[in-house]
Amino acid sequence: MERLSIFAERIKRETDRFSPILNGIGWVSFALITTDYAGFVDLPTLVSVPLWLGFIVACFRWAVWEGLIKPQMLPPANPPMDTQMVATRPQDTEEPNQN
Repeated sequence: MERLSIFAERIKRETDRFSPILNGIGWVSFALITTDYAGFVDLPTLVSVPLWLGFIVACFRWAVWEGLIKPQMLPPANPPMDTQMVATRPQDTEEPNQN
């Protein structure tokens, strides 16, 4: 699992680097698919993917990425506090209402 998360981190770093270009490709693809579905243009069918295969691939992608890999890359939401690191802030007499 550790090797998979390292590999995913490398892919994420590259996709973050090219995110403006990938976002542009995504918007153009969305526009073309929408106009084709609405019947304004007639795009050629390059690959015909059955609905069941697309659904299984999408579910697998979300299960692996969101369920296994992404949590390994994110820092913990509530990191453990070390009692030595927690220091009390000295009270300043110039600032009122300090807790």
